[in-house]
Amino acid sequence: MPILRHFSGFYGQPDAAVAAQPTAQPAENENPFTDVKNGDYFYDAVLWAAKENITSGTSDTTFSPNDNCLRGQIVTFLYRCNK
Repeated sequence: MPILRHFSGFYGQPDAAVAAQPTAQPAENENPFTDVKNGDYFYDAVLWAAKENITSGTSDTTFSPNDNCLRGQIVTFLYRCNK
């Protein structure tokens, strides 16, 4: 069940480089998502969330970072993140 995805209408890809650095450490395993590339500003966060079982993407090989995120997916993400 996918839960962590792009929030259309709330934010998008920044126009310039992002200055803030994520506090999560990158996942040590390989990237299972063909649509999340090394160099994407969300790369480390997506791999961390997948490693922590907070998200599993939209399929075994896709994350769909440009899709809308449903309310239920957001609630599930927050619930799993708080465990």
